[in-house]
Amino acid sequence: MDPSKFNDKKEWRKFGFGFSLILAGIGTIQWLRGHSLGFYFYGFAIVFCLMTFVFPMAVKPWMIFFTYVGRGIGWFTTRLILCLVFYLLITPLAIGFKLFGKKSMAMRPDPSLPTYWIRREKEFKDKTSFENQY
Repeated sequence: MDPSKFNDKKEWRKFGFGFSLILAGIGTIQWLRGHSLGFYFYGFAIVFCLMTFVFPMAVKPWMIFFTYVGRGIGWFTTRLILCLVFYLLITPLAIGFKLFGKKSMAMRPDPSLPTYWIRREKEFKDKTSFENQY
């Protein structure tokens, strides 16, 4: 997030009302499950919404805090998901290819070749071949 948004009153209000909705949503879930905590979440949502409406600058520290917490969580989960994809998907595929002798590349390194360029047999002289490539 752009730090200049921390000084925008409109952004403070958007965050405050959004956070109030999230608190009210959590309160609704708690209430539907029969927990008494739901009313506390409703109370915090009302207080936060009124604070946003009357004095939006009071929301700024909360916005900064949750922005950086969100960035930290995003940083961690991105690396976690990438590690899981690599170690649970890519690595087993590579091991399977090695075990069954599958070659993923059409050519192998050959030091005796002057170039690895593959010559095409068809020459493209017609203009329509460039317009209709597929």
